[in-house]
This record gives sequence, structure tokens and C-alpha cells, in this order.
Amino acid sequence: MIKEVLIIIISLLGFLLGVILSYIAPEELKPGKKYFIFMKESLFYLTLAYSLFLFIYFQNFYFTLIPIIYFPLHLFFIKKQRKYLQTISNYIFFIIIYITFTTLIPENNILIILPVLIFLYGLPAGTLFRKFNYDI
Repeated sequence: MIKEVLIIIISLLGFLLGVILSYIAPEELKPGKKYFIFMKESLFYLTLAYSLFLFIYFQNFYFTLIPIIYFPLHLFFIKKQRKYLQTISNYIFFIIIYITFTTLIPENNILIILPVLIFLYGLPAGTLFRKFNYDI
């Protein structure tokens, strides 16, 4: 249990590192804004697809409803709100998915990819959050 909590905390540190990155290289942020947005969105959809794949792979078909229900909510409702709400809801989704997997499938090495994707998602999300205040 402590191992899973530490893994999720370390994966959430990607957001903090993204904010630190925006302080280290501020001159690179304006020209790279579109790339940060692309990277953030593509990592979100990759995480969503990977979680759906894992639910199908481990034959937990009832739990496939979590990403299937969240995807339209993300597209229609959350995306029209403020961007910081979108990032917070994405992180809540990531934490729910990770906790669900660790309780359903304990001690499986394939689950380590999910925290890595969460960490990588945090890098552009933190950079965009600090620099542009989500006026994207």
C-alpha cells in the first residue's frame, strides 16, 4: 500500500517539475506553446487509451466504463470550462484509474507504465499552467 502511494506521489511530481521548467527556460515557452499543448493532449489521450487497453487485457469489462464515461465528459463539459479545472479533473481521473488497477491487479509489472504516463503528462501541464495561466 505504501509503495502505491509513493508511486502516485512521484508521478504527480511531473506537474511540479513542469512549473520549475517554466522558470528555468522562460524564453522557450512562447515559441513552444503549441508543442506543449499538443504534448499534453496527446499524453492524456494515450493514458486514456492505455487504461482502456488494460481493462480489456485483464478482462475487467465492467471497469472499462470508467474511461468510456470520462472521455465524453472530457470532450464536451470539462474542455469548455477553465483549463485548470480540466487539469485537476484529469489528475483525479488518473488517480482513480491507478488505484483501480492496483486493487484489481496487484503486483503486476505492466502497471508501471501508467505512473510514467502521468508523470510525462505533468511536465507540459505544469509548464502551461505557470506561464500562460491556462488562457489557451
